[in-house]
Amino acid sequence: MKNKIFILFFAFLMSFAGVTRAYDLDTVLAEMEKTENNIQTISLQFTQTAVILITEEKQRIQGKAYFQRPDKFRVEHKLPQSQVIVSNGQMLWFFNPTKNQVLIDSWKNWTQSAGFPKGLTPFHLDVKNMREKYSIALETEKEQSLENSVVLRMTPHDSGPWPYTFFVWVDTKTWLPQKTEMLSKSVQSVTEIQDVDINPDLPTDLFLFAAPEGVDVYDSRAAEDIP
Repeated sequence: MKNKIFILFFAFLMSFAGVTRAYDLDTVLAEMEKTENNIQTISLQFTQTAVILITEEKQRIQGKAYFQRPDKFRVEHKLPQSQVIVSNGQMLWFFNPTKNQVLIDSWKNWTQSAGFPKGLTPFHLDVKNMREKYSIALETEKEQSLENSVVLRMTPHDSGPWPYTFFVWVDTKTWLPQKTEMLSKSVQSVTEIQDVDINPDLPTDLFLFAAPEGVDVYDSRAAEDIP
C-alpha cells in the first residue's frame, strides 16, 4: 500500500514539474525566432487598454489586425470607435470615420517619428531587432497570469527622452506573444492577443486604402515621398 502511495505521489510531482518547466533566455529567443521565420502572414484579434497614470484616465480598444512580412499591415479598431490604419510598406493611411478624416504619411517618416519602437509593436516582434536594441531578461516578478507562458522584460539601450520598459508574455507552446505591456512613467498600455491565425491567405488590396469620397485628406509626406 505504501509503495502505491509513493508511486502516485511521485507521478503527481513529475506532472507538476512538467507544467512548471523553466526556460533560459537564449532558448526562448531562439524558439521565437524560429517561429517568426516560418510566418509570412498573420491575423489576430486584440484588446488594448491604455492608462494615463497621473490622471488614471483609461481607454480600451478592441479590434482586428492583419500583417504580411515585412511591413504590410492593416489594423481595424472596432471599439470604442471605428478607425482603420493601413500600410503597404511604403505609405501609411489613418482613417477616422467619426472625424471624416484621412491622414497620409510615408512608412519611413512614420517609423522615425512615431512614439513606438519599430519591431516592437504588440503584433510584430522582430527578434533580431530585439537583440540589437534592447537589454532582454526573463522576468520573474511579473504576475504569471497566463498558462504556459514566460515573460520577457525589455529595456532599450537608448530610450531617448521617454524611457519605458516593455514586457512580453510568450506562449511556450506556439512561441508567439499572448500579451504585451508597455510601461513608462506616464503611461501603461496592455495588449491581449486572441484568435491568432498563422499564414492565412490575405488579399493584396487589404493593404491598400482609397479615401472615401467627401472625406478631408491630410498628406504629411515629404515632397520626395510623393510619386
